[in-house]
Amino acid sequence: AEHAVLHLLYARFWHRVLYDLGYVSHKEPFHKLRHQGMILAFSYRDKMGNYHGYDEIDFKDGKAYLKTTGEELSPMVEKMSKSKKNVVNPDDILTQYGADAFRMYEMFMGPFEASKPWDMKGIEGVTRFLKRVCGWADTVKTVAEADPRKSEILKNKTIAKVGEDIENFRFNTAISSLMVLFNDISKLPQISQDMFQTFLKLLHPFAPHLTEEIWQQKGYEGFVVKSAWPKPNEALMQDDTAEIGVQVNGKVRDRVSVPRNAERAEIEKIALASPKVTRSLEGLEIKKIIVVPGRMVSIVAAPKK
Repeated sequence: AEHAVLHLLYARFWHRVLYDLGYVSHKEPFHKLRHQGMILAFSYRDKMGNYHGYDEIDFKDGKAYLKTTGEELSPMVEKMSKSKKNVVNPDDILTQYGADAFRMYEMFMGPFEASKPWDMKGIEGVTRFLKRVCGWADTVKTVAEADPRKSEILKNKTIAKVGEDIENFRFNTAISSLMVLFNDISKLPQISQDMFQTFLKLLHPFAPHLTEEIWQQKGYEGFVVKSAWPKPNEALMQDDTAEIGVQVNGKVRDRVSVPRNAERAEIEKIALASPKVTRSLEGLEIKKIIVVPGRMVSIVAAPKK
């Protein structure tokens, strides 16, 4: 934060000088200051308090052991430092995992402003995801037909979610949404050309090299980076069903799925058919049922006389 503030003061000073001299038209250079969280790292110490580097450690079953003696080491999350022997060299990561995995993992680690520890298991997970995407792109069948309605709804929701998250620096949740979409469409026997291209466009800000390579291999014109950003179809952003809670005397007993446009009588029937709700009503007499469409069903019951 201190480092960022000093940059801000320096930039504002020169911008105000230029403004006073009439070279720029705006008094302030920035609308908002965002502090990027510090990337920390795991450090490992032995019983004597001595630090040991990653090359001295064996990792087994989620624990760290010193190679020379087999002693179990104590992990700590600390600021990267040569004295703590926990510095992660970006060049080594780029060589082992590639630029896209490195870039994507840094954005996937957590909220932009939060401090978070570097974890090799995390970048390995992102690498596996990108390898899955690459393998799927080689084998997936693209057709002119429309996609299943459920997948189409998910696609439009993801377009809106990723666009909004990028604008608000919520890169980690944008990537999570892309993973959800991929898990859905990768199970389909075939997908539309539009679905395939849309997924590549949404993934491109996070993995630009891989998506450009796939784009070229498929014979599409131009570059992904120069293509138009997808726009969501608002008419296809609502699920056909909604999940609502069912309460019995103020306590949530179950959540049930009901058609989005279902009548009150149908919602009541579905709620009362829930096995969990049925068990909760044993020995009770229903006095009143309150239905709030799209949100919940509240059942008021009293002991039978």
